[in-house]
Amino acid sequence: MAHLEDFPDEIDTTSAFPPLSAAIRSLINRMENDRDSMLRQLNTIENACSEIPKRSEPRSSCACCTLEENRDMHQTVRCSRFPNAVARTLQAAKLALCERCLKPKHGTEDCGVSCVHCGLLLCSSRGRPGATYKRGHH
Repeated sequence: MAHLEDFPDEIDTTSAFPPLSAAIRSLINRMENDRDSMLRQLNTIENACSEIPKRSEPRSSCACCTLEENRDMHQTVRCSRFPNAVARTLQAAKLALCERCLKPKHGTEDCGVSCVHCGLLLCSSRGRPGATYKRGHH
């Protein structure tokens, strides 16, 4: 029977420990990657949740007027402060709104709304009888 002090000499450390060490390092790397992925997902969820109260706040039915300015709850096409397409276009640019749908946070090239005549929601024929509009499909 071997004595304990001879035990290290009896095992081949070159073949036994490196694979085990490599496996442990691999597991640690995988766990760190999984943790990083979960933290990114958590951050995305937290950002989405922080948007919910903003989306549920009362909004003006006119894209050009604030809620306080729009006491009569008029629609954008019936706005007396910005009565024509040119005035509404200038206000939309000032407010950094999409020229097609009058919503913030995306560019015109990403928008699916357009006038069938000119391609813009702020068409000068908007509000006239017979004017038609379409929503593009993504």
